[in-house]
Amino acid sequence: MVVGAAAAAVVLHPFSHHQTLASAASTLTPSASRSAPGKATESATDTAVTEQRAATSVAGMLARSGSDRTAIVNAVSDVSRCGPDLAADPAVFEQAASSRRSLLGSLASLPGRDLLPAALITDLTDAWQASIAADDDFARWADDEIAKGCVVNDTRDPGYQAATTPDNEATAAKQAFVAQWNRLAAGYGLTQYQWNQF
Repeated sequence: MVVGAAAAAVVLHPFSHHQTLASAASTLTPSASRSAPGKATESATDTAVTEQRAATSVAGMLARSGSDRTAIVNAVSDVSRCGPDLAADPAVFEQAASSRRSLLGSLASLPGRDLLPAALITDLTDAWQASIAADDDFARWADDEIAKGCVVNDTRDPGYQAATTPDNEATAAKQAFVAQWNRLAAGYGLTQYQWNQF
C-alpha cells in the first residue's frame, strides 16, 4: 500500500507516498455462413465476460493494496512523531514494498489483461512501481530515526527527501488510473476508488 508536496509536513499524504479476439479464417459453407452472425454475438458476449473477470481480479488487487496503504499511513505518522512503534516501522514499509512487488507480478500475469484498457494497466503498474520506491525510501528514513535518535517531523532526513519524488509520481499515476478505473468499475458493480485509497 502506501507524501506529496512534502516540504510542509510528514503526514500530508504518504502516497501522495501506483484483445483482440483472434478469428480463425476458414472456408464457410452456405449453412455455416448463415450461422456466422450468431457466433459473432456469442464471441462478443465471451469478451465482455472475460473483461469483467479481469476487472474483478484487479478489484481484488486494489483491496489488498488498500490494506497496505493503511499500514503505510500509520507508519509514516508514527515515524513523524517518534511514536511508540518506531522500532517496528521499517518492517511495515518493507512489507508494503514486498506486497506491491507481488501485486505487480499478479498484474503482469493477469488472465484477460489485454481486454482491459492498456492505459489503465500502465497507470496502475506505474503507481505501484513508484510506491515501491517510496516505501523503500521511507524504510530508510525510519531506520535513520532509530539509529541517530528520532527527531519529530524530520523532513530533512535523506531517506524522507528521497521518498518525495516517487511518492509524487505514485500520486499522479494513481489519479490517472482511478479516472479510468471508476468508469470501468461502475459498469460491473465493482468498488470505485479515490487515488489516496490504495
